Amino acid sequence: MTLPGVLAEIAEAAGAEAALTLAQARGGQRVRIPGHYVPGNWLEELLGETAARAIIARFAVGSGGGRAGHTEVMMPIAGTGAYGQVRRTTAKAFARAVETGAGVREAARQAGVTERTGWRMRRRMKGGTDDAQGNLF
Repeated sequence: MTLPGVLAEIAEAAGAEAALTLAQARGGQRVRIPGHYVPGNWLEELLGETAARAIIARFAVGSGGGRAGHTEVMMPIAGTGAYGQVRRTTAKAFARAVETGAGVREAARQAGVTERTGWRMRRRMKGGTDDAQGNLF
């Protein structure tokens, strides 16, 4: 799984599990990463001391006074939020309809998407290409 921006940095510092846990807990929100480790901070409570220390060290910003300042970041949802759930649910509904013999138009109607989106979904189900169309590149 490829993680977006900030989550990729967090995964690099503290591991993918920590990044996904953080996305699940705070995705879609602006969060303040402390500038220095303090026992009992919200990152430690969520991820444990080792991961919290690694993330804080990664995002710490020098303040010139010898003490690091906090960093505010917008935490991506990374497929854990409502949009990702809706997409997965829609894709499953479309696939079920096709598997039971529905055509693209009917499967799209049952899944609650446009016919055009239904054709895109069907193409992905077949492996991403339309054999009748050919490929220019």
